[in-house]
Amino acid sequence: MNNAPIKTLLTGGTGFLSKEMLSGLQSIGCEVTTLGRTEIADIRVDISDDFQLEHSFDWVIHAAGKVHTVPKNKHEEDDFFRINERGTKNLCLALEKVGIPTFMIFISTVAVYGTSPVSYIDEQYPTNADTPYGISKLNAEQYLREWCVKWS
Repeated sequence: MNNAPIKTLLTGGTGFLSKEMLSGLQSIGCEVTTLGRTEIADIRVDISDDFQLEHSFDWVIHAAGKVHTVPKNKHEEDDFFRINERGTKNLCLALEKVGIPTFMIFISTVAVYGTSPVSYIDEQYPTNADTPYGISKLNAEQYLREWCVKWS
């Protein structure tokens, strides 16, 4: 039996959701490295820019992203795509250089299904993203599907 800690990369590691996940991951034996833009992140980068990782990880939980805001102009709309879509691609490229993780979770959003309220959604429900946030997350999901097939 291997008792080595599970090397885990937690993107958005200083954001709300990641802060909530951190202690839970540590309690199950994960050695967590946080990645984010703030100075308290273990790896301080903006994922919308190209970046390098120094070593591989067993698990990656990708929670970094630009979330619900109403864009006031084209630049603010583009931020969703720059951070959520391009940032996901940059993460994958960095992982390819150090080693593909055995386990990866992508934190997406119900917004990929559109803004109309529905009572039940599963993976077969048709996507209908209609906001820059939803579309950028849906594009990242589609990229990750292809990326995972490539490396499986």
